[in-house]
Amino acid sequence: MNINKILLSAILMQSMVAAPDEVMIDMMKEDIEVYQKVREENDANHQAIALNRKSVLPFMFCASKKQVAIETKDERGVITKTEEIIICEDNAKDAISFLIGKDLFYRIDPSDPNYVENEEYKLSYPFDALKYSLASYIDVNNFEYVYHNGRSMKKEYFGMKYISMHDDETKESMKGLEKLDLRNAFITSLKPGTFVGLSSLESILLYGNQITSIEPGAFVGLDSLKQIDLRANKTTSLKPGTFVGLSSLESILLYGNQITSIEPGVFVGLDSLKQIDLRANKTTSLKPGTFVGLSSLESILL
Repeated sequence: MNINKILLSAILMQSMVAAPDEVMIDMMKEDIEVYQKVREENDANHQAIALNRKSVLPFMFCASKKQVAIETKDERGVITKTEEIIICEDNAKDAISFLIGKDLFYRIDPSDPNYVENEEYKLSYPFDALKYSLASYIDVNNFEYVYHNGRSMKKEYFGMKYISMHDDETKESMKGLEKLDLRNAFITSLKPGTFVGLSSLESILLYGNQITSIEPGAFVGLDSLKQIDLRANKTTSLKPGTFVGLSSLESILLYGNQITSIEPGVFVGLDSLKQIDLRANKTTSLKPGTFVGLSSLESILL
């Protein structure tokens, strides 16, 4: 690959850094594929556990294989389907992980007490939970340095940030970024810690993506953030912790989503918030206390 110095102005804030060589890029690609594999397995396990929670709970601490019958009933209580599932040690770990709301890293994190080295899940670089989150957004086949015009950094941002985590100079320079443009970048969800390290960021544009869920802690560490533009996405609900720690936030734009519910506590601690745009959503009612404590609020658009 071309190792000429490239100005990644949107992320690097005029910092010139050398692109990593082909060997380093290949090692990163391999790690990304491992992270993506584990993410898919975690998501599938969490979904299976959620669907069969009552059946899994009694067996989640077992250390040997057990066979459990899962019955599916229709609205009248008639059994329509019976299937057998195996609950073993890994399933128990998955169940515990799901119940306490954490991802399962024992396959790839050597610091995990349950870790057992496995070539299939071996990482070239030390395990990092943020890399695990970023990997969800990266197309491993287009993972390389690219030129940006200084006005916007779109879907390539996630690949650039992943690369930058291997370079202290690059990582340090990211702290000065004030505006991040990720409009129409095909993003489907925001995981906790996705934007960690961008402590000077004041505006993040996520307009026109396909974001269905925003997990609590997605914006953690963005102490200077003033505006979040989430218009024209597919988000269906807002949960407490979504905007935690954003004490400087002044504007949240959620026009044109599919929000049906907003849980009380979503906006707690947003002392500087002036504007909330919730127009063109599917919210039919708001619970008491939804906007309590927003002393600076000037406009709520419903």
